Amino acid sequence: MEKIVKSLPELMQQVQDRLLQKITQILYRKETQHRIQGAEPTCLALRTLGIFDFGNASLLEFVKSTVLSFLDDPIVNVRQEAALTCCDLLEGHLVQGYQERNGPLPRRYCHANPRVSHGTLEVILGKLLMVAITDIDPSVRTTVLMRFKDTSTFDKRLAQADMLQASFNALNDEAFSVREMAIELVGRLAGLNPAYVLPA
Repeated sequence: MEKIVKSLPELMQQVQDRLLQKITQILYRKETQHRIQGAEPTCLALRTLGIFDFGNASLLEFVKSTVLSFLDDPIVNVRQEAALTCCDLLEGHLVQGYQERNGPLPRRYCHANPRVSHGTLEVILGKLLMVAITDIDPSVRTTVLMRFKDTSTFDKRLAQADMLQASFNALNDEAFSVREMAIELVGRLAGLNPAYVLPA
């Protein structure tokens, strides 16, 4: 799809609109979709939503109203894709520090929408952090913490007292991979809120 759009840029808007419409249809029909076709269409829709360039479209309200519900899906792959999609789209709106890691920002990251409320950002990030602590599958917990660890984009928000307090719970996780990621993450966040990071 991206190759087609690059070859025929005049179709960009049409492709973006139709693709977003199709993704929305798939995600809104998740119950019947799971029963008839399994989880693959849902996973593909979530993955596409996270990686495709939708231009100026602000997708965080859609993430809050629709994608967050997939973090509670009974299927592990769906929860994992939903978490990655939330991280991708949230990072696109919190671009500070992104250039340090990846060079020039992709065009889709240049449109952080000032109309997106601070509350929406906090709800999405808070839900992701809860998934990193409470998801029943360690691979999902590890995936979210790895994304937090691998980017400094979320650091200012994760270093807030309530977020740090929640992060401390991951230090006692049953899975070694989760504890390892949590130690690295909290260690880095200590530089932003040293008074709150106490030995655990």
